[in-house]
Amino acid sequence: MKRSLLLIPLILLALWAGTTWIIGSYTQSGFDIALEKVNQQLAATPAQTSISQDSYSRGFLSSQAITKISHASKAESEENDVFLKFQAWHGPLMFTPKGLKFGNQYVIVTLAKDQLPEKICEKIEAGFKGKEAFEIAIFSGFDGQVDVEASISPFSSDEKSNTTLQFEGLTGQISTDHQGSFAKGSLKFGALTFADKKSGDTLSIAALIACRNPGVPPSSLASMSVI
Repeated sequence: MKRSLLLIPLILLALWAGTTWIIGSYTQSGFDIALEKVNQQLAATPAQTSISQDSYSRGFLSSQAITKISHASKAESEENDVFLKFQAWHGPLMFTPKGLKFGNQYVIVTLAKDQLPEKICEKIEAGFKGKEAFEIAIFSGFDGQVDVEASISPFSSDEKSNTTLQFEGLTGQISTDHQGSFAKGSLKFGALTFADKKSGDTLSIAALIACRNPGVPPSSLASMSVI
């Protein structure tokens, strides 16, 4: 009887491990397809920007990928390249920094600061006061629902500079599905002020709050002024 009872947690553990490996094995292929689709969309815009995979590290419980966003023109300096870090946890049971989650996959996207030039990294650290510049968390459930949480930390540029930027940050939550057939959530955009001391131009954008629910038009309160 006791041996039979011990088999139950062992079977559950084996099932969890097997499911984790199966789900995780599709992470890299899905990631490559997603990058391909994004590049197809970027090709139709005048941005001349492309995104490519810089590295991929496959793990059992989680995987990590680094992508590079660069200008398509070779004339642009490589110092303008931006690197993003994708940390993906494989379901069904995921031990993430945001707690235990049960689902298909959980991904956190952040700026890969260690891939940037030292001078640019120092400016980012100073402007965001050592906090993460931005974070996008994406949860994919077994029912097909996708929940996205995004945030940008408050930013303050050097007051001694000829151009200054003050931004109160951004937070948002959106729920959708893999097909994007619906979207509901909210977005809070903090106040932003930009000033050019040489020209005397100033751009101010007041705080913006937007809400979206299926069948309900988006609502927002915003104002903009250029002095």
